[in-house]
This record gives sequence, C-alpha cells and structure tokens, in this order.
Amino acid sequence: MLEVHKMEKFADFMYYLLTSPFKRIKKSQNQWYILFQVLGSYMDHAGEILYEAREQTMLATCDASMLQSHADDRSIVRYPGETDENYRKRIANYTEVCRLGGTNQGMILAVRKLGFDDAEIKTAVELKGDADRWAEFYVTVHQDIDKEYPIGFDILKSEVRKVKYVTAKDNYIYLFLIKIITPPAELKLKSKSVIKIDNYNYLRLDGTWSLDGSQTLDASYRKFLVKQRSRIQFTTPTGRVGSINRVVKHNDWCLDGTYLLDGTKEMDAYRFEEEIV
Repeated sequence: MLEVHKMEKFADFMYYLLTSPFKRIKKSQNQWYILFQVLGSYMDHAGEILYEAREQTMLATCDASMLQSHADDRSIVRYPGETDENYRKRIANYTEVCRLGGTNQGMILAVRKLGFDDAEIKTAVELKGDADRWAEFYVTVHQDIDKEYPIGFDILKSEVRKVKYVTAKDNYIYLFLIKIITPPAELKLKSKSVIKIDNYNYLRLDGTWSLDGSQTLDASYRKFLVKQRSRIQFTTPTGRVGSINRVVKHNDWCLDGTYLLDGTKEMDAYRFEEEIV
C-alpha cells in the first residue's frame, strides 16, 4: 500500500525525493539538505504569493481593496456609502442582472443587491386597480425602522432604470416596519348597575275633580325614589384611570292628603350632576 507523506515545506519535499545514498549523512552536514533549505525558502515564498494571487483573483475571497479591480472589468462604479458586502454582491450578480434585464426578476435582483433584501414589484393595475396606468409599476421596499438605510434613493432609482423595461414608468413605495417589544398594559373594566323601584298603590286622576282646593289627594308615603345609581371602575396594572359622570334625580315627595291643591304649595324636585374621577 502506498504511504502518503504530508509535507508543509518545499525543502522537506525535495529532500524526501532523494534516494537513500544521499541521506546517509546527517542533515546538519548534508549539503543536499542545506541546498534544499536555501532554495526551499524562495519556493515557499513564491507559493504563498501564488496562493494569495489565486484568492485575490476570485471575487468571493478577494480583499475589499481588490473589489474595484473586479468592478472595472464590468464597468461598475461604487456608490457613495455602499458597503463592501453590497458592492461585492452587486459585482457578482452583474451578469445575471443584465441577462434578466427588462423583467421583474431582474429588477428585484438589482434592488436586493443594493441591500434591500425584502422587495417586490407590482404593476399599477395590481396595486392601485387603475387600468389606465397600464405602463407603470411600483417597487415596494420593506424595511425595519431601526435598520441602517443601505443606500440612497437616487442610487436605487438609477439601478432600477438600468434594467427596467424601457417604456415603463417606475414608482417607489417604502414600508417601514415597527416591532412592539413591550406588550400594552392590560385594561380591565368592571361595571355594576343597581336599579331599585318600590311600587305603591296610587290614585289616578280621571278628570272628575276640580282642582279648586275642595278635594284632597289621599295617598300614603311609600319611599319612592326616582333616581339611578351606577358605579363604573377602570383598573390597570398601574392604578385606577378614567373619568365617569353620574346624574342623580330625586322626586320622592308623595301626596299624602295634607296639602290642598290651591296653589299655596309647590311640588318641587331637584337634580345635580357630578364627575367621579
């Protein structure tokens, strides 16, 4: 079975290729080994340069300083404020965006590579229901309100117009999303109403009496109160809130036969209003 040796240095590899007669002298005195150590340092350095060159020639692994070199090959300019990651994505997808030019997929791809990950394209007929605006479309961008704005509006509009259908009119909508982390305070409402009516025997006037003081109305006092009493209370975790108005009416005077209906007495009632906090 073939034995595999992993070697990190070029000098060790060249020394491994020597036949046994050349390895009989210990390494510190072996001229071949000393030669390979000198030449190997140059070869190792050259290998590192080649590996670095390979990394820099690939867009996915190159340094930020090399992005402009890759962009120059595609005639792409960097926009002010554009991050390295968005710039890298836009360069990498340039060919695909051009291939999809004039389609919704191409416009969405162009918008997303500017940093707007959540975007959609809809026609004016779909979004507004206006059939007369058949040649218009809307680019809708969804963005968290606390997220950093990736790029300016003029840049977004410029990129969309590079790939949109030439006769279509572009419009833009920004939808900013707000997340409520703290739940709203709980509000409890408790209402209790009590209505109490005391019935009593009454004498109904049928028009046979003349109200000239010659007759008396014989009735007994039955504690009849014409009033309404309500209690409403709002309760929250922080305490009681709200404002409640209460109206009370009284007319608990009943005719018991002691008054003559000759105009010498008045049957009065009162009413008051109050605000309960």
